[in-house]
Amino acid sequence: AVVDAGPVYTYFPKAAWTDTLPKVVQAKIVQSLENTRGLRGVGLPGEGLLIDYQLQTDLRAFELRIDGRDRAVVEIMARLVNDRNGRTRASRIFRAEAPAKSTSVRDGVAAMNAAADAVLREMSAWVLGNV
Repeated sequence: AVVDAGPVYTYFPKAAWTDTLPKVVQAKIVQSLENTRGLRGVGLPGEGLLIDYQLQTDLRAFELRIDGRDRAVVEIMARLVNDRNGRTRASRIFRAEAPAKSTSVRDGVAAMNAAADAVLREMSAWVLGNV
């Protein structure tokens, strides 16, 4: 989404995700956790893994704001839950902003990638520190 002052929501014309945004973000979270090489296994729900922890997330913001300071904003709330007893081990909100050079699709996507990468790096380190 592109958010102007107000807020007024619009979208880039002729631009689309490869899947629904939550699924795209979920796949990137899994990839980021796998890339740490610090966990025995990482998978998506339904893959039949025997798990110790679930990472539950809520995608709160994934947008390009053009309200005077062109920037990408990504915010994800994460909760690490012990799968054995259902208790929350830790929870945290991760947020990052990245400046956009312009409001073009190319610059908007670059800023979104930068903000998402920052959130995912920080979230991965947090998960490793709490399992």
